[in-house]
Amino acid sequence: MSPIDKISEIRRLLLLGKIKLGIKKESKGTTYPQAEVAPATEPKLQDDVAEGESYHVDLQWLKESLKEIRWTDDTCKTFLAGQYKVSSQGSLEDVIKQLTRAQAEEFIEEIRNRVDQIQMQLFD
Repeated sequence: MSPIDKISEIRRLLLLGKIKLGIKKESKGTTYPQAEVAPATEPKLQDDVAEGESYHVDLQWLKESLKEIRWTDDTCKTFLAGQYKVSSQGSLEDVIKQLTRAQAEEFIEEIRNRVDQIQMQLFD
């Protein structure tokens, strides 16, 4: 796995809430960054996170990514309704909350792939 692939995987896991970054203190007072696995049921008290069936979607990241791929909230809601057979009524956050964990992971991966494609086009 290349370093870029490793970074992408870590970013994906962070966005899905499967890992979180923290600081581990050693007995000598030295601190080291540490990644920890976060339980899927751990509550997040942030306004910019959509929570569904034991998953969290970072709405700030999603909004930035949608802007980069030139999708509006309505475009995204229509995609979700067509792809996952959920209602497109309400806010984007409401629609995302209807997804199962597997669907949310697939959706995040789809958006990440679309962003990566656009970023790769910048280097062509």
